[in-house]
This record gives sequence, structure tokens and C-alpha cells, in this order.
Amino acid sequence: MAPWVWICALGAGSHGGVRVGARRALRPVTISARAEPPPHIIICPGFGNDMVDYVAPLGSPQSEGLCAALARRGYVASVLQVARGDWLRVAGGLRDWAFVRGLGTPTGPAFRWYVERLRAAADAEAERSGARVVLLGHSAGGWLARAALANNEWAGDGRTSDSVVRALVTLGSPHLPPPPELRDQTFGVLRHVDRAFPGAHLSGVGYATVASDAIVGDADAQRGSAERYAHGSYEMVCGRGAVPGDGVVPTCSAHLAGAAMQLTLDAAVHSINEPGTASPTSRWYGSEGVIDDWLLPAERVLGLPTRAPPREPSPLGAAQ
Repeated sequence: MAPWVWICALGAGSHGGVRVGARRALRPVTISARAEPPPHIIICPGFGNDMVDYVAPLGSPQSEGLCAALARRGYVASVLQVARGDWLRVAGGLRDWAFVRGLGTPTGPAFRWYVERLRAAADAEAERSGARVVLLGHSAGGWLARAALANNEWAGDGRTSDSVVRALVTLGSPHLPPPPELRDQTFGVLRHVDRAFPGAHLSGVGYATVASDAIVGDADAQRGSAERYAHGSYEMVCGRGAVPGDGVVPTCSAHLAGAAMQLTLDAAVHSINEPGTASPTSRWYGSEGVIDDWLLPAERVLGLPTRAPPREPSPLGAAQ
């Protein structure tokens, strides 16, 4: 197995889940009737996340991880090999004067390691399968995947990004930088990505963005509450705290202009834990009861084939 990915091939099986309401903005595309194997999915971890968070979150059985949920739906997925300690490398950006001044770029020392590792993993899987891969970016993994796609120049060897990557699907990714008057927590790297590779930048790559408006930030909420935590997080991301979002990323920052799918869920939360706590949750984007709310429409809009039998959302919740 390649050292930079954790393969999650747990086998397909039956699945179930409770449908949560969702508001959809879909632009249909033509789906070929020719049978083809499902593309390999590479999960791009978010800032501070470890690859285990997508395999056995918070010590749960592997059957509860995002990898297993995808496997039950006919996909072979891998997680980019990122350990929690790897994120300390971001501090290496402090050796870069441009980064310190808030003018960082993805090629600088703070995030270059992630971009290069992602490209190497995608190369390996595309070569192994003979098909383009799908990048599934969670949180910061979404905008870092955009940095890897860049201006369709993949690795400086003449290949294009769209020859390796078929689609980018993001879950709760802060795609837009904060207003100019606020400090960019990425020291300008996200601002650079948004300026250099705006929106659904590459015509040869399918883009789908998934957000949530489950939690409205409230600075006056009880100390330790999800609403109070969300207010502080949203304020850092978009400059406003009293807005809806997934508990960490505000809805207004999580979509890309021109994306084939811009979907906002009603009840999903940002990560494997309840916002502001260390308690596990069954309602994050990758949970068994939530995944079909975005994966089903993404499959249709992006034309992703799957080996799994046809699935329908549970009637317990209706789309709006």
C-alpha cells in the first residue's frame, strides 16, 4: 500500500439512515449510460484532523467511519495520510516573510507539504485504477484541494489537473477568505487561493459544495453551548457571528460560485464531535444518517457511477 494513503476497503453492504431536510441548488449534467466502475475517492482531512477521524472516529468501530459509509455505497476510498502532529508544520510558515505579512501562498512552507502529499496520493490512485479520482475535502481539506488543482497545472510536469482529478466535493469547507479588515487565519493562503483559483475554477473538474445551517451563532448563548462556540468561529471566518452554519464554518463561506451543486443541509454539523465539545456525534457530514443527503445528489449532478444498488432517501425528512 502506498505510504501516503490509508485504504478503506471494508466491502459494500446494506445501509440505512434518517433523511434530514436539505435545500438544493443543482445544475444537472449528462450522465453516460455506459457502465463504468466508481471512481476512487481520496478524503482530504481538515485542519487539525488525523486520518483516523475518517476511519474510526473518536475510538468508535471502523463501521462508523466515513470510509465504511462510502464502502457500503460501493466506493473504494482512501484517506490522505495526515497525522494530527503534521499540522504543526503550518508553524513553519513563520520562516516565510510573505506568510508572516499575511501574503502566504500554497507553495510556501506552511501548506506546501499538504498540497504535494495530496498530488502524490492522487497520482498513485489514478495510475493504479486507470481512472481519474474524486477528491472529498473536509473543512480546510476542501480549499487545500483547490490549491492542489491550481490553474490546471498539476505537478510541473506538463500534465493537467483535470487529467488526474474528476471532481472535487467539499464538506463544510471555508472557501472564502474573511473581509479585508479582518486577519486571515491562514496568513493569506486562503485569500491567495480564492483570488488565483476562484469559484469552480476548472471546467474539466466537477465541483460540488456541501454546507449546513444547523446552528446559528449567538454570542449571548450559554457558556459552552454550540451556539456560543459557533459565534466565535463564524466571526473569524466571515466577520459575522450571528449567522447560520455547521457550528464551525458559516454557510455563507462554504459554497463556490459556479459549482454544479451547492447544497445546504438543515441538520448536519461540522465534524465528528458536537461543536465545542469532545463528544462524538452521529450528525456530522460523514455520518451514516447524513451521508446520502449529499452523496446521492452529488452522484447525479457529477455523474458518478457506483456499484451500490439504487438508493432513496428515507421519507422521514423532506427536502425543501
